[in-house]
Amino acid sequence: MDSFGDLISSFKTQPKPASPVPVVVTPRTPQVNPRENTPASQVRDGASEANVSKSLFDGPGAVFENAISMESMDLDEDTGMGMLSAMMGARDDGPGHSREDYQSWARTRGRKYGLTIVQFEELMDFCELSPVKMLIDVKTHQFRIENDLLKRFMRIFIRHADFLIRLRHAVAAALLAPNIPAYVDGVTAQLTRYLEDNAEGLLGIPDAQKSDPADWALVKSAIAIELTNMRSTMKLKIDSSIKNKADIYDLTTSLMMYGMRAKKEHWGRFAFLRQCTLIYDRMTPTARKRIDYWKHIDKCLLDMRQSARQDYPRPEDAVARKKNETLFIAHLLECDIKDFTLKSGALARTIYPNDQLTELQYSTEKLVGGFLVNDNLGPVTTEGAQGDPVEAVPAGGSESQAAE
Repeated sequence: MDSFGDLISSFKTQPKPASPVPVVVTPRTPQVNPRENTPASQVRDGASEANVSKSLFDGPGAVFENAISMESMDLDEDTGMGMLSAMMGARDDGPGHSREDYQSWARTRGRKYGLTIVQFEELMDFCELSPVKMLIDVKTHQFRIENDLLKRFMRIFIRHADFLIRLRHAVAAALLAPNIPAYVDGVTAQLTRYLEDNAEGLLGIPDAQKSDPADWALVKSAIAIELTNMRSTMKLKIDSSIKNKADIYDLTTSLMMYGMRAKKEHWGRFAFLRQCTLIYDRMTPTARKRIDYWKHIDKCLLDMRQSARQDYPRPEDAVARKKNETLFIAHLLECDIKDFTLKSGALARTIYPNDQLTELQYSTEKLVGGFLVNDNLGPVTTEGAQGDPVEAVPAGGSESQAAE
């Protein structure tokens, strides 16, 4: 057939069932695995507060008959420094513990690790500090390192393999969903918004990182690039299936990337994509320059929805329109089977019910079914937006029967 309109016309000439009844897939009931609550506190016997303090602060050169009061260390610096030195076993006048020895050791370590002049001067100043001030200086330095890492976190994280794996799984779950209403029109913006709302759970990005527009712009750019790459990969696989005369089962197996699992609905959707690709390939080079491949696919989906709305124009006919779209997809599956003879074995024909899908695939499929499109038709369908997609059922039998 030379045009998508011819496919619609051939579908309308097919005999229709007297009273089509939509097949409703019962949504999966989440399984809750309760965990036992374990007490977080344990009782310690035979240790008074004084003994605990004594065990914590006794050092190799310190002898305390009573517990040390931490408040007494804050009275003045000399008292606190002396008590801290005693607890640490330090000897100011012993061999190896003089200020000159510390400075000599600092110079040796500085030369070994190639410190800059500024760093070396800071190290020598550090040797002049009291033990308490040294601890404060070390803690302050840790906070400074933490702040610097947070500033660079997003640029480091988006280059990590874990982020790319999570992102590709999320994008694949969206583009490979059998009920997605468009592949280009509004997909990037709506999928980005969904990933932003669930950034920590889906991508592993802390919510605090979303507050910086520059950092989040990097994530949005990565999402757009991955969507483009995924669509390009899908197009190559569809073209390869046409060239190699692969049947619908082989095509489905090759397209289900990144751990996505095939359902019956995928056979109909991928048959739709391949039939639309055949029409696109028969277009003149001039016509193909005027419309991108995925824009052509979106237009075919729009034509399918418009045809169903013409046959069932009333607002209360939403279920009938959805049934009409489902029957049309099943008709294209029958056309695809005629063009590409079935030859795959049982392994390639494996399908999964909703309760055997991953949580990511199941939830994303429900999400993309409600994506808005610019076709001026209002909501796409009630079923696609709010519930599970209706299984593709051709006239006179199920999709699996038609495939057989």
